[in-house]
Amino acid sequence: MAATVTGVTVTAAVLPFMQSLATQAGQRAFEVARATTRRVISRYADDAPAIHRHAQVVIEETAAGLRFTVPPRLPDTALTALASTDLEALAAPDEANGTVSIYWDEETKEWRRHVSNG
Repeated sequence: MAATVTGVTVTAAVLPFMQSLATQAGQRAFEVARATTRRVISRYADDAPAIHRHAQVVIEETAAGLRFTVPPRLPDTALTALASTDLEALAAPDEANGTVSIYWDEETKEWRRHVSNG
């Protein structure tokens, strides 16, 4: 069975958004982060009512070449890991000016960094 994932890309400051999620992780972790994510979707998506529980949110800071992907149904383990992850190291600019993408790796249960040149 194939799953369809809907996405929303938002242009914003990625590191502060990630830090906000990490801070929230210690305080009613899942509910607060889910509310934050929904608020971001509602604020930036023209078609917010059409977005369903499989929506993926991408927060993007295009000038800095930085992208943060919030997985659908943001799991508690992702929030816990975000609170203990070196966010500044993950979000550090690529020396070759590539785009840095930060995402949750469900298999390893950790936030990862991927650099692409496109």
